[in-house]
Amino acid sequence: LASALLLALAFLVVKAPHRIGITPDTKDYIEHYPYRTSAYPLFIRLIGLPRLLPVQIGLYWLSLAGLVSCIYARTRNVWLALATLALIAANPFVFDNVTTIGSEALWLPVLIALMALTLQFAARPGVGLAVAMGVAVGLLCATRPTGWALVVALALAVPALAPQAWRARLTLLGAALAPVVLLVAADGLYCRAIHGPAITSLAGQHLYAKASLLEAPPAPLPQDSTARPLAEAFDGPMAEVRRAIAAAPNGASRVRLGVAYENCIAVGCADTTHLTGAAHAAENRTLFALGRARALRNLPGLAAEDWRDYWADWSVFHDPALVPAFNDYVAKARLPYRAELGDALIPVVKSRIGGVGNLVFQVLALITLAETLALAWLAVSRRRVGPVLGLALASAALVQGTILMSALTAPSVSRFLISVWPALVMACTGLAYAALQTPRAQALLAVRPGRWSGR
Repeated sequence: LASALLLALAFLVVKAPHRIGITPDTKDYIEHYPYRTSAYPLFIRLIGLPRLLPVQIGLYWLSLAGLVSCIYARTRNVWLALATLALIAANPFVFDNVTTIGSEALWLPVLIALMALTLQFAARPGVGLAVAMGVAVGLLCATRPTGWALVVALALAVPALAPQAWRARLTLLGAALAPVVLLVAADGLYCRAIHGPAITSLAGQHLYAKASLLEAPPAPLPQDSTARPLAEAFDGPMAEVRRAIAAAPNGASRVRLGVAYENCIAVGCADTTHLTGAAHAAENRTLFALGRARALRNLPGLAAEDWRDYWADWSVFHDPALVPAFNDYVAKARLPYRAELGDALIPVVKSRIGGVGNLVFQVLALITLAETLALAWLAVSRRRVGPVLGLALASAALVQGTILMSALTAPSVSRFLISVWPALVMACTGLAYAALQTPRAQALLAVRPGRWSGR
């Protein structure tokens, strides 16, 4: 196992780029824009840009080494440890995020550390481990807003993996949630002290974008000079967008166009991001109020959009049978905001594995959903499970919570699934390991029970 970890470190070092990568969001974090949480900007300031790349790679490897070591210590099964290490480390998209200036570079090692702590807690529940899990979740909340979904996962995992006595469960749950509250409060106070009245979030832009794609009954136009043109856009240029999506040749094309337009509207199709400072914060509040009012007039439509974004996060490949129709429609249709859509309208490459790949990920979505429901049941019952199965169920809740939060608050973006890849791997490998522990599986495999017992 030690050799495998050293080999993984060598692999990461050799594969690392000579210069840290940048994204469209990089400047947001370096300069700490008012709509970003504080953890990653503070991390950049603490480490410094020249040392950021090796430190991010080092943290990623250390977190992987910690998780794999905990798995081996609790199971004495080197194959489970190696499979987990290989499936996480071999994903090139995960490593791309680690070697880029973006919140995922901090999110991923903290998430992996949280998984290691959860395994230790499942084996030996205690106040210290509960507090450590809470600190990790609090850091994730201060790194990205989707971290709030992990608070729910934490609130399910602690009582599900804790002793049967309810008093002990509530004590441990309180110990886990207290540092979350403190770190989230500290993040808010720090951002307020730094940005003052300019502090804001992206919630207004995203809710306005979702509402723009909804059909809704007309409403009186506001008199405010900022709000009125944005409200008029719902039944003006945004109506053209809705017609373009509805005219797409099939359901998959409508999903792809809907996600593309939602992203576009949120970041600039509607020309809502040209302001700065307190004016930008005021505009975001206006966007949120307009989006909320329209969404409330068509709640079933909003739920359908959220479902589309949720399922799109799991559909990471393009179905080859639907690609020609989409490309033909994009080439011939007069689509509004064509220039602003940019890469979203690049012709999709037909791939033989597309349909199979989507099927695999959609099956994983159902498996992790079932695991999450099992964790919720354990949280209110007196049943206990082994440490590895407990970690698998908790990891599944991390995955489902993050994807669902992303669908509710933002358009579908491929990096959301990438950001929970380690938890998705653990949800699958841990479940497989637990299945191999059953007497029937041991009899079929003709192995000694102790080898797979995890003791």
